[in-house]
Amino acid sequence: MQATRRVRLMLLVAGLALGPQACVSSTYSGQEYAPTQHVEVFHDDAAVPPEYVTMGSVRTTATPGMSLESIQFELVDQARRRGADAIVVDRVQLETIGYRADSASGQAEHVTPAGDPSAAEGGQAIRQQVVTARLLKRTPST
Repeated sequence: MQATRRVRLMLLVAGLALGPQACVSSTYSGQEYAPTQHVEVFHDDAAVPPEYVTMGSVRTTATPGMSLESIQFELVDQARRRGADAIVVDRVQLETIGYRADSASGQAEHVTPAGDPSAAEGGQAIRQQVVTARLLKRTPST
C-alpha cells in the first residue's frame, strides 16, 4: 500500500516537473445549488456584503508557471458550476510537494516526496501553487 502511494506521488511530481505545461486541479467541499451565470470575486472579508453566507470551500492546485488570472478563472468556474454567487480568495501560497535530484550515476532523475525524512538532502524543490477560497451564496433579502 505504501509503495503504491509513493508511485502515485512520484508520477504526480514527475508530471509537475515536465516543464512549462500548466496543470490545475480543484477539490470542493460544501453545498451545491443550481449553476449560476455570474460570480463576484472578493479578496477581503470586509468587502463582502452581509447578505452572503459561506456554502463551501475550494482548494485549487496549479503548476508554478500558471498565472494567478488562470487560477482565478478555475475558481470562478468551480463556483459557477456549484451555484455560488461569489468567492472570497483566502490564501495563495507555494507548497513544496517533493524534491528532485539526479542519481549518483547521472543517468536518471530521482524524486522524493516532501514527507520523506531524506527529502531535502541536496535536491531541488518541486513546488505547486495552492489557492484556497470560500464559495458564497447570496441570501434572499428580508
